[in-house]
Amino acid sequence: MHDTERMNSGEIRAGIGLTLVFAFRMLGMFMVLPVLATYGMDLADATPALIGLAIGAYGLTQAVLQIPFGMLSDRIGRRPVIYAGLLVFAAGSALAAGADSIWGVIAGRVLQGAGAISAAVMALLSDLTREQHRTKAMAMIGMSIGLSFAVAMVVGPLLTRAFGLSGLFWVTAGMALLGIVLVVALVPKGTGALQHRESSCVVARESSHVEARESSHVVAAMNASVKVQNSNVIIDQITQQAVAICMEQCTIKKRDKTAQVIVCPRVKYDIASFAGIYKSNLLNKSKIILYKSVNPETLCDYCTGKIKYEGTVICPDFDPDPERQCGGGLHLSPTPELALNYHNGKVLKCEVALKDIVVHGSDITKVRCRKIKVLGEIK
Repeated sequence: MHDTERMNSGEIRAGIGLTLVFAFRMLGMFMVLPVLATYGMDLADATPALIGLAIGAYGLTQAVLQIPFGMLSDRIGRRPVIYAGLLVFAAGSALAAGADSIWGVIAGRVLQGAGAISAAVMALLSDLTREQHRTKAMAMIGMSIGLSFAVAMVVGPLLTRAFGLSGLFWVTAGMALLGIVLVVALVPKGTGALQHRESSCVVARESSHVEARESSHVVAAMNASVKVQNSNVIIDQITQQAVAICMEQCTIKKRDKTAQVIVCPRVKYDIASFAGIYKSNLLNKSKIILYKSVNPETLCDYCTGKIKYEGTVICPDFDPDPERQCGGGLHLSPTPELALNYHNGKVLKCEVALKDIVVHGSDITKVRCRKIKVLGEIK
């Protein structure tokens, strides 16, 4: 079954990766708070007022630059802003680590705060998660902030006692650089398909592909593609070589010269047209090969985790309605690549009788099956 009730693997990776980025950055900021007032007095020219300025300077530049950096991420992409912000934070930490006076620490704290990436991180997480799972992903970041604060109050003094105030700032610089590695290694590039609920705002950027239906409002840019399912969708803005594929004519408010809008008349697919398009999959006149991506550890579907794809599998709740999107069958794909678009797991090759297949009327890639036979794994 296609996963609509649970976060898919891409959303989980995005949530974990960006939560860790946020957590390490917050940890680096919070660890300084309990020790700067004590150890900072050993610095040249230090006074209580300047210590307070060193603590607050970070928040000042954060407050001033969050909105400009957020707007910049709308124009050039989330990742460049996040990378640049983490590098700036690391540079500020290095500056503070090498300082021998309170003025150097203040300058370092100002530069740390200039790496204002909170808005860009939240926006990237929103871009990579479906509406129905966005609150869960945001909650992960919220929890990380509280946990980082609690850990920092204990770890900060211990690190400072062991390595000094300079050593603590070097640790925060390392955490910022580790954040860059986490974004590169864990956070998906946003090329997967996201299906948004009705009456939502759909934002597509950085070569992502999204699907809009019902009364959605669409903003597309930076080589993104949007599949518009009906005429109620409104494209508020499409720019920077984005592409909109419209199954029905829809309203377009703003479009630049680089964007493309392609109107494709809706075609009603059935088993015969499906077999004709994917005729290379046919074993004979009555059977066809389809593919399923499953959990590699359990061989179960990602949605319920209860249907094990081994031997002959029969769907317990099969529904022959061709317009049904989710549930009501064993969801398989006509190619291994399409199977991996839904879940990045182990791909199984399956034999299916044509009489046991229902093809979605408006989407040839969506197939629900009553009964299948698993032939083996695709390497």
